Amino acid sequence: MKLKVSNRPEGRKGEQNLGAVNRLRREGMIPAVLYRAGEEARSIVVSAVDFQTVLRQIPQGTLATTLFELDYEGQMHSALIKEVQYHPTTYPTAVTHIDLMTVKLDEAVRVRVPLRCTGVAQCAGVRLGGMLRMVMRAILVRCPANAIPEELVVDVRELGIRQGRRLRDISFPQGVTPLLDLDEVAVVVAKR
Repeated sequence: MKLKVSNRPEGRKGEQNLGAVNRLRREGMIPAVLYRAGEEARSIVVSAVDFQTVLRQIPQGTLATTLFELDYEGQMHSALIKEVQYHPTTYPTAVTHIDLMTVKLDEAVRVRVPLRCTGVAQCAGVRLGGMLRMVMRAILVRCPANAIPEELVVDVRELGIRQGRRLRDISFPQGVTPLLDLDEVAVVVAKR
């Protein structure tokens, strides 16, 4: 995903800066921060229209695993979104702030990858009246930035009531290492 960002005029902290940030928002810009470990954070702005367009193209739940190509002052930077803040009364349409972390494509990053269940309709335990419960909705992994999986998939088709799948039952792509105990339960079919 490509996104154009530009420098944000710096102001003092406090009420004067709040007024400048609110003015940027009224002009259709989203204040953001671009940072990298060991470097000073940079205050930037992103067009709200461009960001909403990008958000509509990203499958639901995969924003944290999407690698962005930022056009920043004529240079291209790869980045991951670390946090998005929304206005409390107009969620999810009004984004108020974004935190972006620049990464090198071959360096290892920690990211939460969403977990998706397949075979739910054919699950034996669900057909017998059980309820599928996702204990984990995302799994913390370490992998190269250019190899972040969009999602991890677990097949629950053969689970009966009171059976589950652990992290060790999930097939992780090559180069993706889970940072949690492999004996942790990811999904279970519970009795109603």
